[in-house]
Amino acid sequence: MFISNFLSSRLVQILVRNHTIEKSVSEIYKYSFNYIFEIIFFFLALQAASIFLSVPAFAPLFFAVLMPFRSVCGGFHASTRLRCTLLSYGCFIITYILYLLTRSWPDLFWLISFYLVIGTLYVFPAVTHKNRNFSEEQKKRQHKLRHIFCVIWSLLFCLVYLLNLKFYFHLMTICVSKSADRCTVHSEERRIFH
Repeated sequence: MFISNFLSSRLVQILVRNHTIEKSVSEIYKYSFNYIFEIIFFFLALQAASIFLSVPAFAPLFFAVLMPFRSVCGGFHASTRLRCTLLSYGCFIITYILYLLTRSWPDLFWLISFYLVIGTLYVFPAVTHKNRNFSEEQKKRQHKLRHIFCVIWSLLFCLVYLLNLKFYFHLMTICVSKSADRCTVHSEERRIFH
């Protein structure tokens, strides 16, 4: 968080100094770069943790499920950047613990659970929050994207299940379940776009 903030500030200063961007829009660029750097560092930290935990495929799968769904499901938002960061890492840790505790459960449980959760995500609309209200146009766009993601993940899960890749369909179910919690990025700084 602090590193991404420092890097985005420095990058924006360079762009303003070189007259690549105007100072009046520098805050928007700073926010955007900061968000990109945070995503990169988040993924790298998760990947390092996954390697340390001897499950290197866990971080890419968690990330691939979490990032698209958290952007289109709305719902729970942290009120500060630090809380958002802690919440994101907490979701990863909880997901890993759930995987350890439930990986020996029967395959039919995973099949039913996955399609119940993905069905829930498919049917229910994006949830608004006081920190992030959606316009009607945004709700329609998110509704469409959520349906696309649900169909893609359903097909992938079906393929992985038919190939009997237990590690992957267990993790996919748990990751999609965590996405259903709708832990998504904070939006306290979105005011700069309005």
